Amino acid sequence: MPNLIVRVLTSATVWEFVNKVSRMIDLAPHYVEFKLSSGVQIKDTDYGKTLRELSFKNYDIISVKKLDFEDEV
Repeated sequence: MPNLIVRVLTSATVWEFVNKVSRMIDLAPHYVEFKLSSGVQIKDTDYGKTLRELSFKNYDIISVKKLDFEDEV
């Protein structure tokens, strides 16, 4: 499984992070699921928060999963 290293500021919003990373892997943000290393899934309602508010830290590992159309329904 490939790794992607992204450097972000904790003052960035979750939406900016999700949008940028999903575009880097050539997917629309709607078809990507993000999970923090703690197992917490990033939800649409988190998009207005800053990364600091979600407790992002240096060298955190975020899992990214491509969602199928069936997963969205």
